[in-house]
Amino acid sequence: MKSGKKASDIDLIGYHGQTVYHQPSQSRTVQLGDGAALHKSLNIPVVCDFRTKDVQNGGQGAPLAPVFHRALAANKGLMPCAVINCGGIANVSLLFSRDEMRAFDTGPGNCLVDAFVRSRTGGREFMDEGGRYGSLGSVRSDLLEQLWGLSLHGRKQGYYDQPSDTPKSLDTADFATEAVLGALQGLSLEDGCRTLEAFTAITIHKAMIDMIGGTSYTHHIHGYINTWVLAGGGWRNPVIMAELRAKVPAEVRVLHADEVGWSGQYMEAELMGYLAARVRRGLPIGFPGTTGVRDPALTGATIFE
Repeated sequence: MKSGKKASDIDLIGYHGQTVYHQPSQSRTVQLGDGAALHKSLNIPVVCDFRTKDVQNGGQGAPLAPVFHRALAANKGLMPCAVINCGGIANVSLLFSRDEMRAFDTGPGNCLVDAFVRSRTGGREFMDEGGRYGSLGSVRSDLLEQLWGLSLHGRKQGYYDQPSDTPKSLDTADFATEAVLGALQGLSLEDGCRTLEAFTAITIHKAMIDMIGGTSYTHHIHGYINTWVLAGGGWRNPVIMAELRAKVPAEVRVLHADEVGWSGQYMEAELMGYLAARVRRGLPIGFPGTTGVRDPALTGATIFE
């Protein structure tokens, strides 16, 4: 995609790269991408490797978006609110005030349904685009119950039961994809997609309810968050959105990012630019309530100038 801008128009590049391994319990996170080479080829300052310092200092290295979501929400007067991002993995930013943020990964976004579609179509298709299959299917409730135990493996199997007020994160490698595909083997493409899309919505809803749906901490100190903003490519699947909307009470406003004047399509790119600007100014990008880092001052990234 061409932006129409010249190199001289750009002051700074935030370059995340592609995460290929993320295990904060091992103090390791790996992103593909050469920031030094990008800087050399363009002669523009580059900020990259956003997660490593956070992980090295006791954090999860994710999610990194809450500080950006806070800036967006403050600009629109939306706080308190929740921003629910749905990509390969889903995560939530709980923005109680400028001084109080919580964040964590809730479970699968599109990663399981994408794998299911790839498997069933022999690699010809990579996603349930526009919910075309899931919208024609039915949810298998019995398999939903199995997915709570099947969808993650190893040390992550108890992830859904971990307290939501403690920062926690997932890697797509944490998902037991083959076990999930095996459990759905007897289902049609349509029913399998609908069941996995329902599971994504249920895990998001459970995480939200665990955190803000009735705990004395959030009710008495912060108040009830009744505005939820949906961001990320996963919400282009209307089935996941409909499944979530069907589960929330009427007093909760569920809005797409575009409805509040944010760029749903380019938010990830904007995020990297914002984080890069913060790092260059010496400001933290991870916090005890978001990534779980011990000291916000110890977060940051690598800069090539």
